Amino acid sequence: MASTHTISEPLRNKSKAGFSLAELIVAMMVLSLALSAIVGSTMFVYKSTAKMGIISEMNNNGRFVMDQLGYDLRSTVQIDRAGKSRLRIYVDDPNGNQDRILYVYSKSSGTLYRRVNREKPEYLLLNLDDFAFTYFDSEDRETKNLIDVKKITVFMELEQKLLDQATTREYKSARFLMRNRLAG
Repeated sequence: MASTHTISEPLRNKSKAGFSLAELIVAMMVLSLALSAIVGSTMFVYKSTAKMGIISEMNNNGRFVMDQLGYDLRSTVQIDRAGKSRLRIYVDDPNGNQDRILYVYSKSSGTLYRRVNREKPEYLLLNLDDFAFTYFDSEDRETKNLIDVKKITVFMELEQKLLDQATTREYKSARFLMRNRLAG
């Protein structure tokens, strides 16, 4: 009797056998490239988002400190002590009393604090890399003579790190005019 096998039968069995080794290797390479691209872009988005969060926080903190300093300096009645990183002023409060306000920058700890009268210091900024007061007379000349001081400029530099990469922001104020203070 003749064989019942036809030519198409071995071909049919071979097509059901699955993928060849070469096809599996190519598929795994394509999949690994796709996963690498996805992981790389996810890390980029994460780092960018975190950096934008740090920049936003630094901007908010810098703006808050400049607003607080501006309010106090414009309300200054008297300067008691002044230096590059330290300032003690007197301002009139809404009740007609005078508050003594002390600003101190500590380079070693990178902090700026504000102390009103003898109360506990309020830490305004952490991670402060540099800070300086500059004093001017009524004719915009830099001065160290406390009697002549009528305007003050504030400079500060904030720095924060994200994954061993530093992000730095610098702020320099306009000259705050001490409206309530009469120059000598």
